[in-house]
Amino acid sequence: TSQWYNNAVTWASARGVVSGYGGGIFKPDDPVSLEQVFVILWNYMGNPPLTGDADAVGPHSEWAGNAIGWAQAVGLPNDLPFTRVTDPANRAQTAQMLTNLLKK
Repeated sequence: TSQWYNNAVTWASARGVVSGYGGGIFKPDDPVSLEQVFVILWNYMGNPPLTGDADAVGPHSEWAGNAIGWAQAVGLPNDLPFTRVTDPANRAQTAQMLTNLLKK
C-alpha cells in the first residue's frame, strides 16, 4: 500500500539526500537523530567541502563526521540545546537547525 511519505522518500533518495539503512530500506517511523539531520541537510546542500571540527559537538558516529564538521562550520548547532548528537532530534531542534541554515 502507498504511504503518505512515499513521494518524499523517493524524491530524496533519487537525489542522494537520504539513503536509508541500505538495500533500499527506509524506516520513516523511527526517530531521526541530530547527526542524521546534519547528514540530510549536508546532502541536500550538495555535500559542501567546508569543514569544521566535528569533535566540537562531542561523540558522534564516524559516518556522520563530514556532515557534522560542515554543520559546525556553518553554525547549524548554534543556539541548539542538546546533550549528544546521537540523541533523537525534536521538532524545535530541527526548526532551529533549519533557521540557522537559512541564515547562511
